[in-house]
Amino acid sequence: MGIPKLLLRPQSLRLARLIFVVAGCGCAVVTAESPDNGARIAANSNQAPAGRLGNGVLTIRLEAAMGDWYPEEAEGPALRVAAFREEGGALSTPGPLIRVPEGTEIHATVRNRLDRPLTLHGLHARPGDAKDAAIISPGEVREVFFLAGAPGTYFYWGSRNGAETLAQRRAEDGELNGALLVDPKGDGANAKEDRTLVITNWLVVDDDTTQPPRLREVLGINGLSWPHTERLTYRLGESAHWRVINASSVIHPMHLHGFYFRVDSIGDAERDTIYGEDQRRMAVTELLRPGRTFSLTWTPERSGNWVFHCHVLPHISPERRYWRTAAVAPGHNMAEHAREGMAGLVTQITILPSKAPRRASVKSILPTRHLELVASELPGFFGKEPGMAFAIAKAPGLALEPKIPGPPLLLTQGEPTAIRVVNRLREPLTVHWHGIELESYFDGVPGLSGSGRRLLRPIAPGKSFVVRFTAPRAGTFIYHTHIDDVKQLSSGLYGPLIVLPPGESFDPEFDRVLVLSKAGPGARAKPIWLNGSQSPDLGGLKAGQTYRIRIINILPGNPPIDVALKAAGTPVEWRPRAKDGADLPKGQRAVCPAQVTVSVGETYDFEFRPDKAGELTLEAVRPSILLTAQVTPSQKPVELGPESRIAVKIVVRE
Repeated sequence: MGIPKLLLRPQSLRLARLIFVVAGCGCAVVTAESPDNGARIAANSNQAPAGRLGNGVLTIRLEAAMGDWYPEEAEGPALRVAAFREEGGALSTPGPLIRVPEGTEIHATVRNRLDRPLTLHGLHARPGDAKDAAIISPGEVREVFFLAGAPGTYFYWGSRNGAETLAQRRAEDGELNGALLVDPKGDGANAKEDRTLVITNWLVVDDDTTQPPRLREVLGINGLSWPHTERLTYRLGESAHWRVINASSVIHPMHLHGFYFRVDSIGDAERDTIYGEDQRRMAVTELLRPGRTFSLTWTPERSGNWVFHCHVLPHISPERRYWRTAAVAPGHNMAEHAREGMAGLVTQITILPSKAPRRASVKSILPTRHLELVASELPGFFGKEPGMAFAIAKAPGLALEPKIPGPPLLLTQGEPTAIRVVNRLREPLTVHWHGIELESYFDGVPGLSGSGRRLLRPIAPGKSFVVRFTAPRAGTFIYHTHIDDVKQLSSGLYGPLIVLPPGESFDPEFDRVLVLSKAGPGARAKPIWLNGSQSPDLGGLKAGQTYRIRIINILPGNPPIDVALKAAGTPVEWRPRAKDGADLPKGQRAVCPAQVTVSVGETYDFEFRPDKAGELTLEAVRPSILLTAQVTPSQKPVELGPESRIAVKIVVRE
């Protein structure tokens, strides 16, 4: 009996002949084998392609087996999970990188050393069909032949429970993934310069013994969790190109501090959409659903330390450390916040000075504008829990008016600005200027922002710190806490930051700011707020008048919020203008239905002109958080958070 084969979409007579020759090799089926006890799973940085490439054919021999994954420290606690490896090599997460030029024929053999059937997805031509999957019995070897297909960023993955989607996989299968990259013909030079970041997770929910169900999750980027993730280093002016793959079962809005990136493509495991020039938008945060991919390009223009991280705060919380049973106590060493106060999906980027001489930056001749932003407590604001709020000090001696959300910070593009942040809380504070291009030292990550020995320290209670920057572009941004993030953000330390073009003023009649947030600290089931309320007064509109609608999502966690502006239950039309403060390219500014999904850390600007009098409804909906029956001990779907909905009536007058 020959080796069982999975023949997926032969694309040419040449490939068909190759299949025929190999099919007659007379190899025997391997009998079931015991799992690899004690095998160590290595972190894979995705820099060395696997297999042997020659004469237009990639030959690769893969195995799936159980092993021990160390997401945090080389000698720390391990998780017993399944992973891939090349035959004769070490297990790794992500699995071996398959990277080939367009048009390559791929000949892969996959041996299942697991004690359960392996359902294998993604080893087929692109664009592909998610239903093209193979079930490989324990001990069996399967051969796969296919043409690489269209250029793009893809991945292959497996499960031991027959999962059809990533959300259906059990925790122990969360590392059964590997990147599959197809480079355009003649693009070999670029292939050596980019980086591939694969996000994975180990997620367990206990709904048998705890109520409400207890969730435990470990997350990794290329097999490691912060502070053990790989540090990436570039020089000023050196372009960085990344491919980001979400092979986990949950949503991740990925955020880059200090710089914009250009979104070059968006896809999934089966197909990739590579944007043309008129579609390539700029962003600082990109929503990445399970199984989705995107590629980005950015160029560092300022030296220092920066971070790229998921903006779902529980995904970067120290609670995500496998050995921790509770969050870091409020009194932990804030000077070590970068190391002790974060975990999970965080990567540090260090930008070094350029080797080539660079022009000195031109200093503005405009006078500096001075502001004072004060953080203080609001006793009893959330029942037994205090609120935390920002206020702008208007003049010496005048009473502060702290608000949740904080008051809009209205700045002018190109104007030097100095903001004194005053901490009147009983705990340390830092502020991140989300989306603002500024020097690293003022970016707001304690113990990391800055360079060398000059690193940002938290603002101690009763102290202040002056942040200096000149906003280079007009748009919609956010200011928010960046220390003890889950508690402080949920308690109210956030607000809109609006940068206006020179000569323009902010008119709240025509410039409508919508801030989506969580209604207080504590349980994840808290409802959402819109502008600090579940029933906000958004005022009326006038027919024929053009309005700018600025939407900000600063909730601490998933899922994203669906926002729509409707008339009689049907979305009206608006024109997209900007994303994350950056103007959209021409190809993405077409009039469209007034509905958008806004993830954590994203901002959107729309232009809306009601054409007649009547009544509109603005809806904001947070869908329920549901885990599938395949991943729960009770084998029943588990709701971790209910739906939360806000609907506001808006009258349009003549």
